Amino acid sequence: MAKREDFGNGDVCPLFPDHGRMYVIKDSDPKKQYCPHQVHDGGVRTSGIPASRAMWPLYGFEDTVKTYMARLDKAIRESALPDLSDVEVL
Repeated sequence: MAKREDFGNGDVCPLFPDHGRMYVIKDSDPKKQYCPHQVHDGGVRTSGIPASRAMWPLYGFEDTVKTYMARLDKAIRESALPDLSDVEVL
């Protein structure tokens, strides 16, 4: 039996955890797709589609994901995270 997440008609969502296939938005120009599992990332627009990173381009998807991941890596590198190298794990 297929999971609900497998019924989309777009690419597989690149975010963790894997949310399954995204849905192509009809009549969008340029073509876009969205992941319905990203409602926790922002408020829902009047169209019913969540705002934020739930929206991805349908064409050029791989390049968009690479750019998103590079920006995320840069933000993590530049953040002021505490040094936890000497923390003892019990």
